[in-house]
Amino acid sequence: MKTGFDLLRSNCKTERDCWLKLWHESPLREPFAHPAYLEAFLIGNQEAVCAIQNSTTGAVLLPLIIRRLGWSNSTLEEGYRDATTPYGYGGAYFWGKVDSEKFWDEFDAWAIENNIVTLFARLSLFPESVLPFRGKTRYVMDNIVRSLTLDEESLWMDYEHKVRKNVKKSQRSDVTIEWDLKGERLLEFESIYTTTMERREAADAYFFANSFFEDLIKGCPDSVAFVHAIKDECVISTELLLYGELYAYSFLGGTRYESFDLRPNDLIKHEIIRWCRERGKKFYVLGGGLSPDDGLMRYKHSFAPKDGRVPFYVGERVFDEHINEALIEDRKKSQPLWDPKPEYFPAYRSS
Repeated sequence: MKTGFDLLRSNCKTERDCWLKLWHESPLREPFAHPAYLEAFLIGNQEAVCAIQNSTTGAVLLPLIIRRLGWSNSTLEEGYRDATTPYGYGGAYFWGKVDSEKFWDEFDAWAIENNIVTLFARLSLFPESVLPFRGKTRYVMDNIVRSLTLDEESLWMDYEHKVRKNVKKSQRSDVTIEWDLKGERLLEFESIYTTTMERREAADAYFFANSFFEDLIKGCPDSVAFVHAIKDECVISTELLLYGELYAYSFLGGTRYESFDLRPNDLIKHEIIRWCRERGKKFYVLGGGLSPDDGLMRYKHSFAPKDGRVPFYVGERVFDEHINEALIEDRKKSQPLWDPKPEYFPAYRSS
């Protein structure tokens, strides 16, 4: 593999192999940096790419989805694209000794040369694992991160009392936990997850086709696990866990409405914490709420009430201010009733 800056495409076998090689060499092996993870999110003619800097002393991986523009028949959109990280957490992952300024200089040059108008990045909760973002960063809300460095008894006592009470209730109710590393109960997971999203009136972005989960299982077999709560041989609560070498992430999941009283999700999260700790993970990310301090956020916080809040930031970058503003005006002309939501970035993609 050559050294220096490069842009690797997942749809080119040689480049994808280089991307995978670097990912396997990375100390964290973050699931969000794996090409198969990005590929699962692709829609239409989008591309999964990874900007890299490789040397004998270290490396950088910046995984991105490249999107073409297209909401009108305007010729302004032709030839222009934008970049985003996929759902989850990301940024320019690095290890070893790297030249941060040179990486961003070369990435900027690539973006401008290839008519990339903007970059939107959901940034890692662990800033020590990614390069400082070049551009504007904006605080969104806190996320909950459970440290796993305590011994098992101390971890148990570090939960809020109601969590310990709920876990014991679930165990007394003969709810058991099943680890499913191959997606053997995928249909049950999908049914519970979809029903949960419908009950919460979630946005369309939270609904996925069956192929999405199948692609994750096939493409990232060492980074994906389904965790099911079982009662009377049926799944009553379930969670899709993503994990790397040090960090694990609660990704998607749900619970049957009629099983809430058994508290199966408390048991799932408790068993995930035990499983991750036993395998040397340092942190378990439970995520945030739909809004700051809503019921979902308070529930997650109950597993790490003392120091579990970690700020979640996004990065925003405009490479071509003229085209960015022109795209906003172009959309206003083509959709007279449209007005971008405050703080939505890039504004021209606001619903």
